[in-house]
Amino acid sequence: FAIGAAGGDSDVTWVNAFDMMEHELGYRYATSLHWAITQYTPASMEVMPMNSSERFFAVTIDLLGLIGFSTFVSSITTSMTQLRSLSQAKAQEDYDLRLFLHNNSISLELKTAVMNFASSYKHVLKTKTDYGSIDVICNLPLRLQRLMLNEMYFPIFRRHPCFGSLISLDQPFAEDLVKNALSDRALHKGEALFLTDDLAEGMYFVANSSEMVSKAPLLCYRRLAVEIDIASGQWMCEAAIMMEGWRFRGDCHAHRRADISVLTTSKFLNLLGKYATAGSVAVTFISHYAALFLETPPSVEAVLWYSGIWSDQAQAEAMMLQARDAAGVTVQRGNAPFRLLWTRSNLS
Repeated sequence: FAIGAAGGDSDVTWVNAFDMMEHELGYRYATSLHWAITQYTPASMEVMPMNSSERFFAVTIDLLGLIGFSTFVSSITTSMTQLRSLSQAKAQEDYDLRLFLHNNSISLELKTAVMNFASSYKHVLKTKTDYGSIDVICNLPLRLQRLMLNEMYFPIFRRHPCFGSLISLDQPFAEDLVKNALSDRALHKGEALFLTDDLAEGMYFVANSSEMVSKAPLLCYRRLAVEIDIASGQWMCEAAIMMEGWRFRGDCHAHRRADISVLTTSKFLNLLGKYATAGSVAVTFISHYAALFLETPPSVEAVLWYSGIWSDQAQAEAMMLQARDAAGVTVQRGNAPFRLLWTRSNLS
């Protein structure tokens, strides 16, 4: 409109040709907007260039419109293709599962349970620390990787008196634990973390970052007639890294989605051997803590003795202080208070 209105009343412009100045402002604006939209869509209108300047401007806008509209359509097509591929893959998985259950004459009750599990399983996300699938993270300089892993895992370690003390006592040892001995698992609702008599793989830290301030239970530990709810920031199965060949004495299932960090026994012991050879005071401290752990009667009720729930927060803190004194070291503790650990309810 500005180009057409720039000429005088006697010039040949589209504004003069269509007597636009005789119309109200709203009509002129709507006509200009209509023309602009038609340049990006397969539509037409009566307005057309009437001189060289208008023709050149119209051609330029047509070229820009061609590029813009093609890009827009291409992005929509690509997105729809991706959605269709995902839907087809999901439909094929569902079909294969249903066909398998049907061909093997699975009962209706079990079939329903399997399908419900499959439905919930598909919504389980990767572990919160699944950085191995991110190329940029994997290719970070070692210093940045170390700092990032420290910020990811040290808050989890600090929840436990012994491992929290290691950070200030021997940070390189703690960093080695984080990098080489710690792994992650993601559990969906109802999935078992471990079952009675299974060989223990290591010690577990419940590590949901979004749940660190929440007391809502994530896991349920059950032994005989006792059920214990476990929330984020708590731990289980210390005995797995204190005693070789320790087996679970209870079952543990997820109440809902839960992120678990696993301190693997074999890797933990390998690191202890490595640092013992180097004369690390951290190994002396851990040895005293382990001895106290095995010698001190559990502070939980009798039915939970020597189970995955071995001691409470107060006992773990007391053993850490005794181990510190026995090792002759000074350990700086954080200012954040520890929470009470275990809440229990009897099964009906």
